[in-house]
Amino acid sequence: MGWLSWRGRVLKDLFVISDIHGQMSMLKDLLTHWDPEKELLIINGDMVDRGENPFETVKFIHDMKESNPQSIIVLKGNHEELFLKWLDSPADYSSHYMCCGGLQTVDSFLNQRKQITELSSEVLMAEAIQTGFPEIIHFLQDLPIYHEHGKYVIVHAGVRLKDNEHWRETQSNVMLWIRDDFFSETVPNKTEKVFIFGHTPTYGIYNGTSTDIWVSNCQTKVGIDGGAVYGGTLNGLKIDMETGTFKSIQIRHPYLKEYIDEN
Repeated sequence: MGWLSWRGRVLKDLFVISDIHGQMSMLKDLLTHWDPEKELLIINGDMVDRGENPFETVKFIHDMKESNPQSIIVLKGNHEELFLKWLDSPADYSSHYMCCGGLQTVDSFLNQRKQITELSSEVLMAEAIQTGFPEIIHFLQDLPIYHEHGKYVIVHAGVRLKDNEHWRETQSNVMLWIRDDFFSETVPNKTEKVFIFGHTPTYGIYNGTSTDIWVSNCQTKVGIDGGAVYGGTLNGLKIDMETGTFKSIQIRHPYLKEYIDEN
């Protein structure tokens, strides 16, 4: 069944969080609903960029993973990939990355050091982050793209379902970036798997009426990105492996956007 054992405890159920985007306070509030005695915690990518404090968020999750390696799984999102590409080649990726929330991430890392006013170029900034935080960078580089747990597959954006038998062969960049070509109701899922994904805020799928989790008509695609960093909600999805039932926990942004239905 994909169950894990940690210190004699069977972590049978799942608690999945996606697209935190530096919203550290909301994450801490949401984690009060996690039961580490029986739930495997899965962080489904996009810890960085925009938000309250991307560095603190990544460091907090990194430290949790180090302390509880068998009870927490952390997956890569497209924003972790963008950050790593910028670190490797800031001159090539700067314009795009900074427009995608990278400025907040870079500032939050450099603010941990006292050199920020001495750095005159993005090349120097990238070098300072790489040399100052090697454990964090290696942690991000080594993150897996998806996690398969029984009939559930947790992946940041989705997979190619055109050839259902070979969904695991989906290119990693597709798993990090795909949208409608995966979750559209016109794209059938014949894999016998239930896909839990983030990346696309659910209020977009709901046409602005809700930030709660979204479940496809076929019940095999579940979107959980509540657009927390945009003034929505940070959603936690509890999955009971025995019954196959879902329960969502929502932490509201302190300034919930007016266009989102509060009911």
